[in-house]
Amino acid sequence: MVAEPMAVVVPLWRSRAPVAFSAVTPVDGVSAPWKVVVFRKGATLAHFVVSNAGSMVSGKDFTFPADLVTAQAGKLA
Repeated sequence: MVAEPMAVVVPLWRSRAPVAFSAVTPVDGVSAPWKVVVFRKGATLAHFVVSNAGSMVSGKDFTFPADLVTAQAGKLA
């Protein structure tokens, strides 16, 4: 697995800022890209992992569905 370097690594229990990164995992000779967002809201730690099968085939980047994360974060107490 190859991950893009993160600018700042902060323990999540001390941070209110989300942490995001992209990575590529080799699967049967194909590079499988995926993206991760981790955030904390109150005492809840949430993470979203997104992979795109089309990106595995085409090798092109894909957009992380930020609207999905925003909607789900709004539901957390």
